[in-house]
Amino acid sequence: MTIRGKNLYLKKNNKNKKIIISTIIVAILVIIISSYSYALWSATEEQEGFNQVNISCLDLVVNDNKPINLVNSYQLSDHEALEQVPYTFKITNNCSEDEYVSIQLDMKSSNTLLTNNLRLSLISDNDYIVWPSQISELSDSNEINIDGYNTAKKLEIEKIDGNTTKEYNLYLWIDEDTPYEDINNKTFESKIEINNVNEPENSNPTKWHITYDLDGGILTKINRNEYDENDTTFSISNPTKEGYTFAGWSGGKNLLNYNELSTSAVNVGYEVDENGYVYRSTPNGSDDRGWSYDRNNGKVGLSQGDYTLSLNFITIPSSELVSKYGGINFYDFNNNHILAVPIFNMENVTRTFTLSESNNIGIMIKSYEGVYRIQLEEGDIATDWEPYIDKQTSVTIPQGSTGNRTYTANWIPN
Repeated sequence: MTIRGKNLYLKKNNKNKKIIISTIIVAILVIIISSYSYALWSATEEQEGFNQVNISCLDLVVNDNKPINLVNSYQLSDHEALEQVPYTFKITNNCSEDEYVSIQLDMKSSNTLLTNNLRLSLISDNDYIVWPSQISELSDSNEINIDGYNTAKKLEIEKIDGNTTKEYNLYLWIDEDTPYEDINNKTFESKIEINNVNEPENSNPTKWHITYDLDGGILTKINRNEYDENDTTFSISNPTKEGYTFAGWSGGKNLLNYNELSTSAVNVGYEVDENGYVYRSTPNGSDDRGWSYDRNNGKVGLSQGDYTLSLNFITIPSSELVSKYGGINFYDFNNNHILAVPIFNMENVTRTFTLSESNNIGIMIKSYEGVYRIQLEEGDIATDWEPYIDKQTSVTIPQGSTGNRTYTANWIPN
């Protein structure tokens, strides 16, 4: 692979104050070493001129006039790729006011290497601006200002504090799972484009955490351990474990596993659809619970702390049945009420309760008719709903999601 960096390309628009940095031009050519076994890549770079542009409050410096060095950019795991020498650029704000910039990757129309074979990460101050991702998974940008480039992907909107310089390290590599035939004699050329933008509506979103229990497995692709509701939809990668086959993730943030319901007599008359919604259609009398955990058998173990219960109705049952039977009851292992919530108008219900010590609880939902979804999660904030994930091999976090999550890997011995 030959990688050539060019001078800064600048296009000024008085209305939008657009700034374009031409940072990467990557021409990828495979060199076969001895046999068909693998492709070896090397990288060299030639630089001309001093790459600095002054516009408004911003000075943009590419690599301090140093060469781009992306050595050994053949198929790499995420961990291997991030050990390579990155491509670095800096943005300096010379004014006292904060500036917001949109960073995107523009790609040339003549590229023949598919973006689903390339991964990218952008890091600043040891924090991920862009977590390792396939380029094809990033959001599209419609604002492209470089001739010959017809597609672009959004990386991030960044705030540059007044009188501050921020440095970015860009990593670009070929996915370790890419077949040889998909990269042989392919080319890829791209540039970083940066535009001044207004402050986004949600410029300081809450950061939510993701925890992984791999049970001895390893991740060659790095999964996010935090996210916010501004992030675009992303998927988590699956782990591997020697001597085992991955059987899927369990957990998430919803602590109620519908597949572990007790088979006792109170647990009748419900179904769970493909979306994880609880479906209740035929009432049979006051002793029939629409959905329940048996207090003695179908226990949910909870640690000491705060928990939030959310019940959201998709379709509304009849008001007569609701006023007569509707309700939610939580019990501890000794059948003491922890939480009792009558439901008379079928509005969405959110309640927080605190366990002073670790305990097992039971839950009874008497809703009758209708379709609803229920979530029990840690903490005192009700977040967006997700079904309990039970041995699911593909997990995606939609844009706008909230809430802390814990995923546990399941394994089957080979």
